[in-house]
Amino acid sequence: MTTENIIYRSPHPDVKLPETSCWHFLFDNQTSSADDRVVFADGQSEKKLRFGELRSLTKRLAYGLVNRAKLGHDDVIMAFSPNMLLYPAFVQAAQAATVCVSLANPSYLLDELVHHIKDSRPKVLVVGKPVIEVAKKAAIECCIAESNIYMMEDDVHEQYQSIWSLAGTEELEPRRLSPHEAKQRTAFMCYSSGTTGKAKGGTVQLITVVTKAVPTVSQCSGDYSL
Repeated sequence: MTTENIIYRSPHPDVKLPETSCWHFLFDNQTSSADDRVVFADGQSEKKLRFGELRSLTKRLAYGLVNRAKLGHDDVIMAFSPNMLLYPAFVQAAQAATVCVSLANPSYLLDELVHHIKDSRPKVLVVGKPVIEVAKKAAIECCIAESNIYMMEDDVHEQYQSIWSLAGTEELEPRRLSPHEAKQRTAFMCYSSGTTGKAKGGTVQLITVVTKAVPTVSQCSGDYSL
């Protein structure tokens, strides 16, 4: 009995996968959205972010991350916060600065957050107000200085600065990566739920994020626009 190798192909047209960074994939391609298009909206506050505002905001915060927080290429910054309007802007600012984002589950208990911090070794924590008390205790246990803890929200906090206080008028022009760098550099550090022991971290390369996004977006809209 003989078997033949059969190649199965999708009924959808082939999609060209760009070898680039997440930031350039979203903000610097021929099918990017118009600057006045609303891309994020907060249902409670009714605040909105338009595409042009989002692009500028990410570049301004990226400048602050590099020049004020002194984060270098491939340093790790942790996001420990519920979802909110500025969360995606923060994530893309980190990508513009080629900083790895470690995403911490906002429902973590203290010991779970301590494990995540010790394992991923972030230089900076960005925390949402609802979980600040857990973050403060974890930071003490992990010897993270108060000066390296920022709030995700853009309003005033009695103890910590907002991460957006690092965003001035200057904009960082995100560096274009070679195809090799896009395949090698880490965009995100994600962790399992920890159902079979302690949560385990895995790295996600820049090219992986882009290649996962392109087929899905192209089937939905026919282009790569945000």
